[in-house]
Amino acid sequence: MGKLLIFAISILSVGVHAKTVTTPKSSVIVTDGKLFEKVCYYEDKAYTLGAVLQVGELYLICSKEQEFELNGDLRWLQLEQDG
Repeated sequence: MGKLLIFAISILSVGVHAKTVTTPKSSVIVTDGKLFEKVCYYEDKAYTLGAVLQVGELYLICSKEQEFELNGDLRWLQLEQDG
């Protein structure tokens, strides 16, 4: 009986000495609406779908990388100059 009492007291005392750790209660909220926006980059500037740039004699347009994708990546394509 004495051993059982000592065992029970030792188990209860372990819970008393347990360390409690808490985390901050404030949430991190990202409000940047452009976080997942698809863009083309040129000289460290972001351009959206349909943007046209002149680079020397060439004209480039920011276009879909794959025409069949609705939310795929964008890339620069050379615009054809008609006559």
